[in-house]
Amino acid sequence: LAQNLGFAHGIFSWKRRTDGAEVNSRMDRVLETMQSILARMRYGPCSIVCTNEFSAALSLENNEMQDPNEFARLLFDRMRETLRSSCIDGGDLGDLLPSIFGGSFLYITTCSECFQQTRKSEEFMEVTLPIADDVGLQQNSSVDIQRCVDFYLDPEHLVRDNQYFCSNCNKKCDAKRELFFKKLPPVLNVQLARYVFDRETLAKRKVKTKVLLPNELRVPFIVSDSQYGKKQNASFANSGVEADYVLCAVQNHLGSSAYQGHYTADVMDWTTGRFYEFNDGEVTLLEDGPVSSFEPDSDEDRRLTRGSEDAYNLFYVEKSYLSMKSLDEIAKVTEINNRKQETHDNVLVSMKFERDEHYDREEKVQKKMNRRTKRLQERSNLICRRLLFRDKALMGHASDFSSGQSVWLDSSMLRCFFSCDDSLDEYFRKARVASILNNNSYLCKHSNGLNPYVACRGKLVSFEMYKAVKEIIEAEYESFLRDESDGDETHVVNCTKKLKTPLQEFVITKDSNIQCKRCGLSCQSEMRGKLKFLEGIVSMYDALAEEQSDNEIVPDLRYAISRNFVTSFRKYVENKIKNLTGKGKGKNEGFPHEIDDLDLDDLRSKDVAKRPFEDGPIDILVNSKITCEHGHCPTMFNFRSVHEISRKTWNEVLSVFPNAIEHIICPPNEWAIGNCQQCYEEKQRSIEFPEKMEIWRSRVILEGSDC
Repeated sequence: LAQNLGFAHGIFSWKRRTDGAEVNSRMDRVLETMQSILARMRYGPCSIVCTNEFSAALSLENNEMQDPNEFARLLFDRMRETLRSSCIDGGDLGDLLPSIFGGSFLYITTCSECFQQTRKSEEFMEVTLPIADDVGLQQNSSVDIQRCVDFYLDPEHLVRDNQYFCSNCNKKCDAKRELFFKKLPPVLNVQLARYVFDRETLAKRKVKTKVLLPNELRVPFIVSDSQYGKKQNASFANSGVEADYVLCAVQNHLGSSAYQGHYTADVMDWTTGRFYEFNDGEVTLLEDGPVSSFEPDSDEDRRLTRGSEDAYNLFYVEKSYLSMKSLDEIAKVTEINNRKQETHDNVLVSMKFERDEHYDREEKVQKKMNRRTKRLQERSNLICRRLLFRDKALMGHASDFSSGQSVWLDSSMLRCFFSCDDSLDEYFRKARVASILNNNSYLCKHSNGLNPYVACRGKLVSFEMYKAVKEIIEAEYESFLRDESDGDETHVVNCTKKLKTPLQEFVITKDSNIQCKRCGLSCQSEMRGKLKFLEGIVSMYDALAEEQSDNEIVPDLRYAISRNFVTSFRKYVENKIKNLTGKGKGKNEGFPHEIDDLDLDDLRSKDVAKRPFEDGPIDILVNSKITCEHGHCPTMFNFRSVHEISRKTWNEVLSVFPNAIEHIICPPNEWAIGNCQQCYEEKQRSIEFPEKMEIWRSRVILEGSDC
């Protein structure tokens, strides 16, 4: 509909009535949203148009499937009523839809005995053409629409049970009924009879016969009733009057079911003659038009064209009407584009200014991107001239400097700097409140130097290298500020004042403040504790592995440990070791981790009550899953869930998990549930309960019979 210029121009010219007359406010809202959608589709700046507002106006669910033809038929009926009621002086807008899609048939029925004719006219907004077996073709063969039209207009013989009642003969007689196009519409809406009722399944089915779509369709019609005359054997083909139509739109139904599927559309732009495929949010140019279209005058083209089993609804436009509306469109667009005053008197003018504003914004964005590209290219050139080919100190380590002053720089900032992309812009935005390369922000809480964890994430470079990096960044920062403020020099000056501080105040050097001694001692103590804890984990891992491989029962105190815990612990430790050696999976695969990066917090807990074992990957209480509410182990003798370990191995477990729940293996006794007598008694009561209930029921019945 957006490409149907006659329909679109008519909708654009509609205005809500303001004279107080009674109108359908809901349909007014529908027409207003339709105006907006059609205007955005034809003249709007966005490639995708949202129809949620239109669906809401019609009280439709966005995820609810509607048959396009049934929906269009209902919508057009309501629109026709609203358009007529909105015409104050009986203007042409009330007949907008009939003037575009409306035509009329002429039915002439001739009695075979008395040759009396009866004529009947019938208006239509669409033409339903039969296909497949109705045309007498074999299954899976193709038929073109021209043949469907000719078959549709063939005379129908009324015989046997379908005889015609002749008023002149006063009885049912054989007759011939002929169908003619009396009036053809500018836009011929052709609906193919894709869905038929199957009497065997008592349900609708889709006819999958392939159809060929001629780019031009010749439709015969009669000029007037008198053209048929009184010639009893006259045929429609002898009238010699035909209208030429051009294929402008094809609606496709993808899917084999008559009750569900997906709809797409191949639509021609009336002003350019180029076809586009519309598939939800995707629009694709069709260089050769719809895949099933062909030139009717070319037998070769028809032979090579593949028919479509999805074509469902076709729109053919009369040639002269198509030409006239295309010229009107060009004139209308030219007129709107030449308007200078911002008087939004209709939806097209509003859309014109919205489009201009959108393109202005896009132009500004593009200019900003061009300036950024130029700025990054300038940084790349300066790096090549001033750094890479003059000083190689940046590629070394702190121990490589035998003389001269070395300056510490953050590695992540240097990585952004040398990547020559826009990742350094985030540092520029922070520089509005802190000077660029202000390494004092990296100092520890004692302000005496860097924390060792921070220091190892930086690089030592020569002072000359540092000075060159700073000058390049400061120069680019000024360009960045101009780009962000659209050339506001006052803003640039105010932001760059913070860069005038003497250079030495920002420097962290190897000889003075690169490391805080207090933080260094604290880190050493923390690292020793982590290494000791890691040694305990490895020792516990090895001890559990030896216990599982040694099946010999030694006469020693044995402890129960959850097999689920053992499996989880072993996998956890193996993954940590893989990460530490650079063999783990993920974004850091192949890069060994430092010990200080190793996270072992899942195995530690300062407050067991605030952290139940379900919160982490490891049960820090070790045996929570095999411990009952009474604190015992009911599954002690179930070796599918419990594993026996020695006292030595249990001590290894306690060294890592000091809050582990202890279960000492005791000799089996008459209890059936591990070492918990309470659980055993509860189980016995549950077993004995049905028997006691049966005894009680029998006693109640017996006492009742005595009464």
